[in-house]
Parts: sequence; C-alpha cells; structure tokens
Amino acid sequence: MRAVRCVVGSYGAVMDDTECNAATRPTDTQDCEVAQCSSSHPVPPGIKVSSTQGHRTQWRFGSWTQCSASCGKGTRMRYVSCRDNQGGVAEETACAHLPKPPAREVCSVVACGQWKVLEWTAVRKPPSS
Repeated sequence: MRAVRCVVGSYGAVMDDTECNAATRPTDTQDCEVAQCSSSHPVPPGIKVSSTQGHRTQWRFGSWTQCSASCGKGTRMRYVSCRDNQGGVAEETACAHLPKPPAREVCSVVACGQWKVLEWTAVRKPPSS
C-alpha cells in the first residue's frame, strides 16, 4: 500500500482528489506474492503452481467537462471506465458488481437573468416659459 495524493504547484500543495483527473490516478495497492510455505509435498523444479487470486476491478472516472450552458440547466460529462488491478481497461462486465459512477449529469452554473418590465409612468411636461 502507498499514499497517492493530488498535488498542485512547484511546492506540491496537497489538494482534494477532485482537483486531479481520477482516470490517471496511480493505484495505491498492488498484488504481491509471498513465498510459499514449505509443505510435505514439495513442488518439483520446472512446475509452476497456479495462483487463483481474484481479479480485482474498479471504476475510474475523469474530471467533469464544463457545463454545456452558461446559465440555467445544462449537462456535463466525464470519462468512466472499468479498470483492472494493473490499471488497464477492462470489460464493463468485470465491474458489474460495483455501482457505476455517472458519466453524464445535469448541471446549473447560475440562474439565467431575466428582464422584468414595470408599468410605464407618466412623464411630466416641463413648465413652458
């Protein structure tokens, strides 16, 4: 296991993970093989023991695009993919046991300004000289 942090700038200021592209995040864990315990039936040289480790997968997703609207409701999108424990792209069915993060969502930047029209007021005629 290792720490993976999102950093910005020449001083390496630690930021929230949402500030970095999640699709390119390095893994913080990896599978490793521990030497086998000696058994009463040693494995003859030249024969490989098969490992039946589970294939761990996870959803990875990128940063959101800008909202499609400059005001009011729009949509924004991001890249979502299933990745294996090596960081490679895997079939989506391999991640079916996990909830898939949304690749598109509704966004709202700011409310759109609207003009409001009031009733006309009477204009006073300037006094004649």
